[in-house]
Amino acid sequence: MAGTQNSVNAAISKKISTSTSLKLVVNDLFHSYVNSGTINNLLQTQANYRNVLDTRTAILTLSYRFGKSISGQRKHDETSTNSEQGRIKN
Repeated sequence: MAGTQNSVNAAISKKISTSTSLKLVVNDLFHSYVNSGTINNLLQTQANYRNVLDTRTAILTLSYRFGKSISGQRKHDETSTNSEQGRIKN
């Protein structure tokens, strides 16, 4: 029978510019992921176990977006209904 397993993960990101962002992810922040339990399904036998694993990790990511920004492009404002109504009037 396995026991409970807990871990706390955290992430933070920062946009440095319009095309660059930085992200930090930390897994098992408090080093609390412990695998423990009792084996008691054997006749006249009971065993306890506790495994403390090295599960704490940190990942730092730098993202850069290549190419032109699409914010300046013209948006399509007309819907198909407006287009169809214009066609019917002609």
